[in-house]
Amino acid sequence: RDRRRSFELDIAAPSVEPLGGPGKPSPVVIQAIGEVKATRLDTPDLARLDRITDLIAGHKRISPAPTVKRLLFSLDGFTTDLSEAARHRHDVELVDLHRLYEGK
Repeated sequence: RDRRRSFELDIAAPSVEPLGGPGKPSPVVIQAIGEVKATRLDTPDLARLDRITDLIAGHKRISPAPTVKRLLFSLDGFTTDLSEAARHRHDVELVDLHRLYEGK
């Protein structure tokens, strides 16, 4: 699985600002990527998003923003390990139903 070169994402949010100048092809800059699941999410789900970010960085026409966010949405919540990992990273957002409807 670690050698896969293509993945399916539930969320990929590109920047609306093109980076190239006149006459230059502009790469698409990805600001956020994410997963949406009904099941409880765990640290392998975050590791998968990190792996996809690394793959995007190696692409010619797509690049991750320096601060690309990893968004994890879950109907059933998150494991303690994932919640702890997210607390220590500025680039990870966990969104459960309460947060989705009530905010932070």
